[in-house]
Amino acid sequence: SMPLLPKGMLSCGIHEIPFSFSLQPTIASSLGRTAFSNTQEHQIKSSLSETFHGELILIQYNLHATISRGFLSRQLQCRLEIALEIPSSRQQVQQPCSFNITPCDILSFRDDRILGKSTNSKQSTTSAISMAHLTQLPPKFEIKVHFLSLNSDLRKPLNGTLIIGSCNWSIRSISVILYRMERICLFQRCHPCTDMPTEATVPLKESKTAIHRLQIVNGDVWRGTEIPFSIQLPNFLVTPSTTYRSDPFHAADRILQNATAGFQIHYEIGVKVMFANQLKAEKFLPISLFRG
Repeated sequence: SMPLLPKGMLSCGIHEIPFSFSLQPTIASSLGRTAFSNTQEHQIKSSLSETFHGELILIQYNLHATISRGFLSRQLQCRLEIALEIPSSRQQVQQPCSFNITPCDILSFRDDRILGKSTNSKQSTTSAISMAHLTQLPPKFEIKVHFLSLNSDLRKPLNGTLIIGSCNWSIRSISVILYRMERICLFQRCHPCTDMPTEATVPLKESKTAIHRLQIVNGDVWRGTEIPFSIQLPNFLVTPSTTYRSDPFHAADRILQNATAGFQIHYEIGVKVMFANQLKAEKFLPISLFRG
């Protein structure tokens, strides 16, 4: 807390009081990767985390203002949330990636509903129709997807291209979907004499949410046509890829012996192809987000 005005009287009207302060992390805060050196000493990098509102994780920074009006009067209080953005100081390297979507990526091949095991009559009818299409016209298609980089800046769009090389099925739509994964976990130190890594991650609770969807194809398109796309990342739904862990020195943060609690925020990009015969194919790739 910091005092802005000494005791006294305020005249009627609007008063503007300028102030400024620096945000400093607490000792127990640790953002990034906490490693164990060969001398068995903890190496901690304390830093702040960006503002984030997720399903399992909430990171907030609030300003509280209080006006004391004497012993017999109620205090005037207000609270305001501020958005914190932290640019990355590390040099980021472009990571272009290309992959193909083939019949092996059809989701119904791994779904029990295609075998008629669903108790819902509507789903059973859909499964029967899909199975009929599979038997009458086996899928033969190859869809080429290229991303300019899987290491993307939050301030810039995620760009790529898509080419339908060959496809004997009619296409209904093609979408690019951004998924956000939140994970509450334990970071447990392993014995250095074993073949395992020096640190293991034990997930306690996980959540996967589709936070952005862009439909780039509507209807059946010409084969061999290059289709460019650009995804503008939503401002308040994403944060840089983060791994947070509590202070291993602090006894209250050690849930188990040689283990500390923390969380991870990661992202995946998925390309989903919907066919006219009610089948779909989808492929996922992990991406890394940073703020330049």
